[in-house]
Amino acid sequence: MHLASRSGAWSVEVRMARKSVVRAVRTVGVAGALLAIAGGMNGAVAIVPATPVGATTPHGALSQLTLVNTRNVVTDLTKPVTTTKTQQFHSVAAQSDTAPDHVDLEWGSAPDPGHLQVVDSTPIVAGGVYQFYQGYSDGAGGHCGSPWPMEGSVIVDQVTFSPTGTLLTFAARVSCSGGADSFWGSVTTTVAYDITPTTPGSGYYLFQGTGQITGFGNDHYLSYLGDLSNAALNRPVVSMATSADGGGYWMVAGDGGVFSYGDAPFYGSMGGQQLNMPIVGMAPDGSTGGYWMVASDGGIFSFNAPFYGSMGGRHLNMPIVGMATTPDGRGYWLVAADGGVFSFGDAAFHGSTGNLTLNQPIVGMASDGATGGYWFVAADGGVFSFGAPFLGSMGGTPLTAPIVGMSASASTAGYWLTAADGGVFAFQAPQSGGLAGQGAPRNVVGITS
Repeated sequence: MHLASRSGAWSVEVRMARKSVVRAVRTVGVAGALLAIAGGMNGAVAIVPATPVGATTPHGALSQLTLVNTRNVVTDLTKPVTTTKTQQFHSVAAQSDTAPDHVDLEWGSAPDPGHLQVVDSTPIVAGGVYQFYQGYSDGAGGHCGSPWPMEGSVIVDQVTFSPTGTLLTFAARVSCSGGADSFWGSVTTTVAYDITPTTPGSGYYLFQGTGQITGFGNDHYLSYLGDLSNAALNRPVVSMATSADGGGYWMVAGDGGVFSYGDAPFYGSMGGQQLNMPIVGMAPDGSTGGYWMVASDGGIFSFNAPFYGSMGGRHLNMPIVGMATTPDGRGYWLVAADGGVFSFGDAAFHGSTGNLTLNQPIVGMASDGATGGYWFVAADGGVFSFGAPFLGSMGGTPLTAPIVGMSASASTAGYWLTAADGGVFAFQAPQSGGLAGQGAPRNVVGITS
């Protein structure tokens, strides 16, 4: 099964938006960074500013940050999500006597203005966690959190100032849990001003079948580009890949629909096409900027990436469950649920478990950029290494949820495993947290870095 790169297939870049949430917060101190925001309704709003008086010229990445709301955030929660709305900041300010300790952002216009204010007795810093102090009324009886004081926080991921105190960049995740008579209920949202990726390749992102992503050990930049978690998907998301510079990402659903964000270009998809078997994985081509997708029958679909071969139409003992690419992007491996490995292009075959009896099926694969080998992981956390060092596993350790994927750490030559509940297990790689135990059950389907 082979489909060469094509641009005529459908593109679904969901850009559904509700109105901007009105915000006003005052901070009372800085705490340690949180692993995740807990809240009722998840919201992601990335806002591109105009260039207001006193502000700097926008960075090149700004074009990626139009208002993209694909989670649930709205001024009036009774209105449906039906439209795309682009907002621009009309007021951007930073105030301080000796150091920037006051950030004030305003956007939109009446009757639906947006306002976020962060104030502290010390300079506002990236990684700071600031608590809600008071609410801001929209003039129509709506406010976030009642009675006051509200339960919530503002986690600042990026903030920079000029030597004179002018605000240059700002990105924050805002969480508000309202009281019994709150018009807003519980909301989680993001607000971004003039940001660029500051930690490409650092940490990892967990992604769920709904398309929601959560960053750990990084600046959460990809979260500000929006996601699919409020979209009506024909099939759940099964895989995710990031662009080479860390400024964007792709997601693919089981029906082959591809969703691109940031600077990750859309080159085509299999959405709307008849597939023999569902898509189970994808991988980026670092040399061309394109991507491959693989179906469970081993069929490969190439989009602005060379086709090196596939297992489509050939007998498999067990279905394909994942793929990984060689460091130079000139080849790829496929792995089946029984650990059978199939090599294409310049991908060398280093071994497999295809002739062994496994306690649990293989669920994911990652390549070792340092050695040219690969690892794969089973649902019980057992790791199998071929042409790559064995750094540890969760095999034989009781797990609260099965392992669903793995990702390699380029900076440490180690790897991470993730479970369906969002638990993350690090081996010679930074442990930056996970989603396990963070409120409602998670439908995590993978991890990427």
